[in-house]
Amino acid sequence: MLLGAGRPTDQAVPFGIPGFKDAQIYPLGGPDLARAKRLAGRRGGRGIMFTCNVEQCTKAAQIVQANLRSLGITLDVRQLSIAALFEKLADPAVPWDIAPSGWAADYADPSNFVTALFDSRDPEAANNGGFHYPAWDRRMRAAAALSGDARLRAYGRLDAEIARGPAPIAPFSNTTSRDLFSARIGCQIYQPLYGIDVAALCVRR
Repeated sequence: MLLGAGRPTDQAVPFGIPGFKDAQIYPLGGPDLARAKRLAGRRGGRGIMFTCNVEQCTKAAQIVQANLRSLGITLDVRQLSIAALFEKLADPAVPWDIAPSGWAADYADPSNFVTALFDSRDPEAANNGGFHYPAWDRRMRAAAALSGDARLRAYGRLDAEIARGPAPIAPFSNTTSRDLFSARIGCQIYQPLYGIDVAALCVRR
């Protein structure tokens, strides 16, 4: 799922995953156009945005296009099927500058968001942007070799420092969902990755 309801974020590791620490890298509070213009300078230019061809993606692309136009950047939006989109993003020979994407972890561990997205030496990593810095690779491998709280703290620092420094991706939300139950339904156990444990639900008497 590329777009949908979500909790705002600016980090790769989601709220609720062990090791997460809110670093407040880009505090919420509305757009600061003057600051954005200062950071962008007078370079302007053109960019290519790949996105999917469903209504949510179209609307989001229009917002991004309008925001960048305010900075003097003209964005060429190219819509593709979801399958074609990810095929393009995975091909290092295809030129592009920005694209929406999503990531769902297989298990509740910070490595499934840091190493799985940024380790350039891991052939299974979803490193679509081609992030490749040996120093960061070494730190990810060092964190993986730790255990317990030290390991979680190491991944938490990596998550914040990558977002604050090289920033190979721009996280904007963690997907949220809503489950509606009648007053009779109890035993509601929420699993951070997979949602409500349906097998645990019970009927109150």
